[in-house]
Amino acid sequence: PGRNQPGEHRLLLLLQAPRVARGRSRLAVISRATGARTAWYTLNSTGHVGGLATTSKYLWVAQNGKLWRYSRSKLTGGSGTALTADKGFNVSASSWAVAYGETVWVGSFGTWGSGGSCPSSSQRPRMYGYAVSDAGNLTYRASYVIPPRTQGAALTSGKFVFSTSCGRDNDSLLWVGPAANFGSGSWRKIVAPNMSEGMVIAN
Repeated sequence: PGRNQPGEHRLLLLLQAPRVARGRSRLAVISRATGARTAWYTLNSTGHVGGLATTSKYLWVAQNGKLWRYSRSKLTGGSGTALTADKGFNVSASSWAVAYGETVWVGSFGTWGSGGSCPSSSQRPRMYGYAVSDAGNLTYRASYVIPPRTQGAALTSGKFVFSTSCGRDNDSLLWVGPAANFGSGSWRKIVAPNMSEGMVIAN
């Protein structure tokens, strides 16, 4: 999920995964006031999309090691319109995406040290930040270690919030901590229902 930039609270954007492997994902536009779907669009990529984020001018879709850039002005077309990305950028992860201001963050899922019903990996998962220029180009900014099994995140001015889950029969965990590597400083753990994925902060 994603939403407008701060100060624009009217709409919520949701990605709907295709039912078949080579199908196209859909983008649904939801009114926060009524909960009704006001429009939907198809993306010009096939298969499962990792994440969605918005900056002031652009919609960003993470998939298969890339961030695809769409102009937000294209969201004014009628329902059923096919959206075409105007550029794709190679990024270091694409399991999920979130934006804060004019920086887009992408991250890996990573099951480092998870154990249980989720396979363990020796590589710690990370998230990577890319600053968006006025022209819509990306510049690498920073990287942080994140919790294993991260499915989505939300950022504030001084905190990270991570949504982690794995398996339909397992509780999810929300981790809230400082804007630093996971494990540094004090982190709060909140147990949540199973299959927690993307997150947004809405005022």
